[in-house]
Amino acid sequence: MDATSNNTELCDIAIIGGGPVGAALALALGGSPLKICVLEARAANAASTDARALALSYGSRLLLERLAVWDKIRDVSAIRTIHISQKQSFGRALLRAGEMNVPELGYVLPYPALQDALTDALQCGTVARIYGASVTRLAGEADHALIGYQQGGVDHTLRTRLAVV
Repeated sequence: MDATSNNTELCDIAIIGGGPVGAALALALGGSPLKICVLEARAANAASTDARALALSYGSRLLLERLAVWDKIRDVSAIRTIHISQKQSFGRALLRAGEMNVPELGYVLPYPALQDALTDALQCGTVARIYGASVTRLAGEADHALIGYQQGGVDHTLRTRLAVV
């Protein structure tokens, strides 16, 4: 990321949010010649306290394999059958992985397991990460976007060709 005067930084693509979707996008773009920046509200060393479980599709697994993070995710449980019904209604649907020609329909895993694997993979790349950034403004201009954010009580501006929210 390049810096100019008055706390203004420059990048090609700015991703607001370093959760699983933002981190996966940053990883996918990380090998390009573009300057990629992720603005993350959490502190750099903040442990995830999010106790949610996530359900991911088989297609999501394929993407995470291409990003070389799937094998680093712990505590994954496969979904091989899905039973769909509605209480007090007639009928049901039963989906089986074998009938769909996939090994599994999806997976259940802890949010921190996915987030940690993605964050660790980003450590090795060229993506700039701005932790502790609280976005305060997003404005579109003719050929760029301006993202205003605060970090440590200091106002900053990020000028980017594309802002992903």
